[in-house]
Amino acid sequence: MPPNSPSPEDWLAALPPRPVAPEQGECCKGDCGGSCVFAVYERELERWQDRVDALLQEPPRPNRS
Repeated sequence: MPPNSPSPEDWLAALPPRPVAPEQGECCKGDCGGSCVFAVYERELERWQDRVDALLQEPPRPNRS
């Protein structure tokens, strides 16, 4: 690894945090459709995964110390 390259730990720390799944009790069991906490979570999880995938495809940038 070149001297100014980020470490694997730095690289992983730069990733956005994974969305937190809702608890079963957070669902009202109504007909919320796309507004259901589980539907919202699934969309957030997909966006998170897309962002992580994009970040992992980028070459690591050197540290500027």
